[in-house]
Amino acid sequence: MGKVVTSVSLPAEVADDAGRVARELHKSRSELIKDALLGYLRDHEWRKMQEETRRYAEPRGVRTEADVERVVRELREARPRKR
Repeated sequence: MGKVVTSVSLPAEVADDAGRVARELHKSRSELIKDALLGYLRDHEWRKMQEETRRYAEPRGVRTEADVERVVRELREARPRKR
């Protein structure tokens, strides 16, 4: 994968904290920021997927884990059995 160099402006206190944490983790500040951004992007995709799922599920009465289990059971029972 190629790399792109980008500049980010940070408040001095945030930059200092990032430097301190990077040293504690034996990483460069660049690696720390990259890891943090990757984590943020994964979290964003997860939240987006949850919202899409919620928009589908709520109108169908699926709100709890028990509801999910009920729907899965109903779908399995309605499906023809393989022999």
